[in-house]
Amino acid sequence: MGVDIALLKFFDICHTRRALEGPMLALGSLEIQEPSATLEAFARENGYQTLLKERSVRSLFADRYRLEDYESCDINQPTDLNLNAPLERKYHGAFKSILNGGTLEHVFDLRQSMENVHDATTVGGVMIHTTPVTWYNHGLFNFNPIMFHLMAETNDYEIVAEGFYYNLSTFPDQTRPIVSIIGEEGKIPGTNVSAMSLWSGHQLPANAMHLIALRKLSSNAFVPPRQFTAESGKSTQSGPATLPQPEPASPAQPEPAPSPEAIAPAHQPINGANPNESLTPLNEYFERIPLGDEYTHAGGNCWLSNETSLTPGNTAELLGQSPAAMFENGARIGPPNAMVDHITNVGAGAYNHWESAVYFSSSDNSDPRTNGRDYSLRLPLPKRLPAVRELRWNEKQFPLGAETIDLYLAAVIADEDLVRVIKKYAEVTMLHWHVLAIYDLLAHRSRAVAVEIGAYVGGGTLALSRAAKGPFISIECGGSYLGHPSMPSEDIIADLKTNLRRHDQLDRVEIVEAPSGSPKAISAIDRAAAQHGGIDLLLIDADGDIERDLRICLPYMTEDCVLVLDDYYRTLDYKGAQVIEAVDRLVGDGALKPFGLYGWGTWVGKGDLAKLAASLN
Repeated sequence: MGVDIALLKFFDICHTRRALEGPMLALGSLEIQEPSATLEAFARENGYQTLLKERSVRSLFADRYRLEDYESCDINQPTDLNLNAPLERKYHGAFKSILNGGTLEHVFDLRQSMENVHDATTVGGVMIHTTPVTWYNHGLFNFNPIMFHLMAETNDYEIVAEGFYYNLSTFPDQTRPIVSIIGEEGKIPGTNVSAMSLWSGHQLPANAMHLIALRKLSSNAFVPPRQFTAESGKSTQSGPATLPQPEPASPAQPEPAPSPEAIAPAHQPINGANPNESLTPLNEYFERIPLGDEYTHAGGNCWLSNETSLTPGNTAELLGQSPAAMFENGARIGPPNAMVDHITNVGAGAYNHWESAVYFSSSDNSDPRTNGRDYSLRLPLPKRLPAVRELRWNEKQFPLGAETIDLYLAAVIADEDLVRVIKKYAEVTMLHWHVLAIYDLLAHRSRAVAVEIGAYVGGGTLALSRAAKGPFISIECGGSYLGHPSMPSEDIIADLKTNLRRHDQLDRVEIVEAPSGSPKAISAIDRAAAQHGGIDLLLIDADGDIERDLRICLPYMTEDCVLVLDDYYRTLDYKGAQVIEAVDRLVGDGALKPFGLYGWGTWVGKGDLAKLAASLN
């Protein structure tokens, strides 16, 4: 077990992605597996003075990665951990990086050892595993790579980097071991074989190793992975299920008849809400509470419902505590979380679930006592609420849409650690923290390129970069904005980079300092989209000209691209009026399909690419 020069290719990638930081714990006494002459020549060539003095992984990492806080655990080491036994409490969350460089295949209680690695890693820290896949009679186990993918799904890990290692016995004609990184193309030197094709074609030769770095994103307890067969949807393991599993529907079961509230209302809400969104298979996770027809006029456009069956909502101490969605004749209205002054003076569907009451306005500011419409509130059922990680990863059970977003908001609200992280990001943005939570979900679901237009000083950028799996481009034209009502900036780009650096996320974002329509911005989008399959997440929060930015990005958007359009907010501000006019027109054309309004006024939905192209021309 140990490290050689070839493996540095993988560690270098981990380092650039902030996945190789101290304090680091190495499992076992790792050695450098290189001949003395080769290692000395390598150290002299790179000027590694510490490595020249002491042949050790500690010295190598100190010289190459400036990683000084490194320790190893082994029998008779200062950190003497029995990986077969539960981890001592003092080591919980103690390390930012843990390196399993070929140790866990020698530990019999694999479940306990994986839980120990999980517990010893701090939230945001990284677990690096180099494990045998086809090493016969080497250790107690070989590891299928799917195990780590399933662990990532059940434990909210982010896959930072992944690859494979082939030693000299794999390809006898080679002079050095080969490391291939997933996402990189190339043939094995001197052959016509792609190193990655060996994995994708299930043809891994003997003595191949799997390399993976996993970032721990939450403080949840370790959950052992469970494998399900595609045919039955049932676990291949025995014993009680770790994750909640829906009952499979019978193929012969008839489709349910549409409910009354799934029928389009005579009046279409002016914010473009979807009247048919309630016709989904996720109704079992919610309760719908009718608000009756007795309302108190609270002034202006604001009305008060004191429906006694409501669970407590927002309070002065817990702003944003309620994930409630409000419906008018079965069509979603909003924005939620509106201040009473805004509901009173502007209205247009704004509402707030406050304590055990609802302050609301009708979509056209008519009198709800006489307009003939039904009003209801939809709330997630606490006892049916899925976990955050399941909503992020289980796309089959929870397809992206209004219901999944509402469930995710409720799950986040119940997770104090995640709320704390998101509210830190909210300190440097005007976006409601619910919107930042939605950013977290959308970034986890993104598989291609995410593009943000209008980062300002980076609150939304932080929420996206934390969870983005693929390339993330943030376009900000920069300059200064001393007249900003709450966050003035003398140098927007400098403040953006400072905020990203403060949260160790600067390296995870490609910042393009230019207007969205500039050649520089378009070139960055074109390059990333060509390499990674297009844009599947587009967020626009710039100067209000969303039609311009949609035209720019439309050629690169995937069919399932999610759109987030901020400033759908009815005030006297020209920017908000411009966004509302454009969104309402595109929704009316069928070019945009809304999920709903969130936060103070952030529109989330998808587009019909063909209709968008026609509407924008």
